[in-house]
Amino acid sequence: MMIKRKYGYDGASDGRARRIASAARMAAAASVAFALLALATPNCRAQSGASAGSAQAESSGGVSKWIGMTTHQVRKKLGEPTSSQMLQETGGLMLIYAKPGKTHYVFEIGPNGKVDKVAVIH
Repeated sequence: MMIKRKYGYDGASDGRARRIASAARMAAAASVAFALLALATPNCRAQSGASAGSAQAESSGGVSKWIGMTTHQVRKKLGEPTSSQMLQETGGLMLIYAKPGKTHYVFEIGPNGKVDKVAVIH
């Protein structure tokens, strides 16, 4: 039995509300991850594959070793991520590893399935 509201009920408004709530959660998760990527503290190293110079890559605390790895390779080394999020803007994926007492990682995986950006927080 459907309950009709004062203004009518077409069934579509619930679907829209769920999509909006889901999009809001995705945007919040993405903004947190990108904030982690943007941190410029001495303990955080963020690097993209395009801007990786050889001298910079060596001094970045091992960030460069992740660039170009596949999602499968990352999961093989670190296990299952704490959370993952599809990135609608790029068609890629964001993997977050934030386990207590361990180094935290945020990976941005491109649509080709390889790591494009990494943030490491020691």
